[in-house]
Amino acid sequence: MNTKNNKVRLKMVAVPATKGKMDDKFRSLIETIEKITEFKLEFHEADTYDEAVESLVNGKAQIAWLGQSAFHQAVKKVELDSLAVPSGDDESIYRTVLITSHRAKISSPNDLKGKRLILSEKGSTSGDLIPRHILTQNGLNPDISTNFSKVIYAGSQKEAAIKIIKGEGDVAALSDVNLKEMLNNGILQKKDIKIIYESKPIPGAPIVCLKNLHPDVKRELKKAILEAHKFGAINGYGTHIEHYESPQEARLNFLKAYLKPQVGIKTILISLGLFLLTIAISTHLKISPKVIFSSFSYFADIIGRMMPPDFSDFWNLVISMIETIEIGFLGTVFAVLISIPISLMAAKNITKSKFLYYPAHLITTFFRAVPEFIIAMILVISVGFGALPGVLALGLHTMGFLSKFYAEEMEHVRIGPIEAIESTGANWFQKITYSILPQILPAFMGNTLYILDRNIRMATILGIVGAGGIGYRLQSAFRMFKYREVSAIIVIIFITIFIIDIISSKVRHSVK
Repeated sequence: MNTKNNKVRLKMVAVPATKGKMDDKFRSLIETIEKITEFKLEFHEADTYDEAVESLVNGKAQIAWLGQSAFHQAVKKVELDSLAVPSGDDESIYRTVLITSHRAKISSPNDLKGKRLILSEKGSTSGDLIPRHILTQNGLNPDISTNFSKVIYAGSQKEAAIKIIKGEGDVAALSDVNLKEMLNNGILQKKDIKIIYESKPIPGAPIVCLKNLHPDVKRELKKAILEAHKFGAINGYGTHIEHYESPQEARLNFLKAYLKPQVGIKTILISLGLFLLTIAISTHLKISPKVIFSSFSYFADIIGRMMPPDFSDFWNLVISMIETIEIGFLGTVFAVLISIPISLMAAKNITKSKFLYYPAHLITTFFRAVPEFIIAMILVISVGFGALPGVLALGLHTMGFLSKFYAEEMEHVRIGPIEAIESTGANWFQKITYSILPQILPAFMGNTLYILDRNIRMATILGIVGAGGIGYRLQSAFRMFKYREVSAIIVIIFITIFIIDIISSKVRHSVK
């Protein structure tokens, strides 16, 4: 295809990152591309982010600037190629800023609980995606209704800013590029607003084209964009855009800017020290890679004897597995019950008495240090064989972990709700119930489910020392060289843990 002899007409679409201004931002670049290639480029600023994506999906546009968020949405619907990425001295092309009225008693994202949040438009990187990420990191996920009294989509960043001035919201998310333009144009007055947060740099979004665009056209477009700075002024969305570079160059520059500085002499010395320490420990323990590799034939022989699994006693094995689950469950319940009072004593912001705090820490450390296997062996001698020593061993050992987890969560709760309820004259129990427990509930559930999953797996091991369950059957099968039954037991254990993992994952995600 001789593109010089055939007038190529293309349409470029852009998301409305700055409504009504996108043509101005890309006009000099488009004119330079037309001059270099003799292509005819028609530019269109979409009314919405979704419209820009759909223009590519239905083929109405062949080239686009979408922003990071809309770009990731678009690639799920249509195949795209990146042509070029903006570059300059400032590696960040723009940032998200959170602004409030100068009169608002808000100084950071931590003060936004229960406030009215204004976002610009779904699909906007600086006005939706990044602020959501920022707020979630500060424990204020906008999708959780209790975090904000209202979440408003203004339709544009200009409208979001105006709503702040009119008092129709408490905080708005804008691009610093748009904020600067609104200040320059007099839409906003610096004295009327204050910035309470500025995000880390947002990398510039690429100019993309449809993957099925003719290779010759694609090649000339890419070359023209990469060389446009040599022929005159270029522009785009953002600041400090000196030129455009290929996606490959952008990735390489990212690695140089962000990763290479991390690999200094200190990192090299630490890595070398760890390597030498590993060699020294392996030598001391007489661990030889040669022995490991020479043992593969024995492993293969054992695996061969275990195939196929023998499920002839399937129902008895299932009953033993259920007993193991019951041991793990009761051990977790026991651990939770004794962890709650101990964790309350081990949390600095709740327990002021050193006579309670230090003994509580000592107890949790002791039971974490002693493996449940040893505790079970002692208990088997004390109370006899069966499920009871397994339940007690798991409960005591994991109590040490749960108490530590719970206490640490309590120490990191927000102080505002605690002070608020204290000001009403609430007693100690009410303070715990209404201001601390609601804040730690998601972490409480997550940690407890993790311990439950772990305890069911460990209950299998404890069966080997006589604590009941399928572990006892596994030990018996090994002693009697019933390797096919061993493999059947392993399959049952795997399926059980897999199912429990799915269930616990769903429960964790349902508790927000």
